[in-house]
Amino acid sequence: MQGTMINKVLLNEFHLFFTDIRIYKMLSKPLGKFFYTNKKFPYPAKLSHLQGSELETAINDLFNHTYFHVRNGPNYTFRVARTSMSGKEA
Repeated sequence: MQGTMINKVLLNEFHLFFTDIRIYKMLSKPLGKFFYTNKKFPYPAKLSHLQGSELETAINDLFNHTYFHVRNGPNYTFRVARTSMSGKEA
């Protein structure tokens, strides 16, 4: 029960979750169903070979990417825009 409460606090406190690609497939059980039903998937990143400022730069670069999860269904629609564009332009 305590693990579920910790997961709920993590889920409410943070918007994005990154993980090293080496442990990505092992996270589904520890994170629990609550993470995945709320569509808060951990995003895999290859970080094992980086150290120091390279690691810091790689982590900062992860925030500048857009992530798309393929779900069950025949069609997907998404819109691409830049943050500098107004709502009407997008």
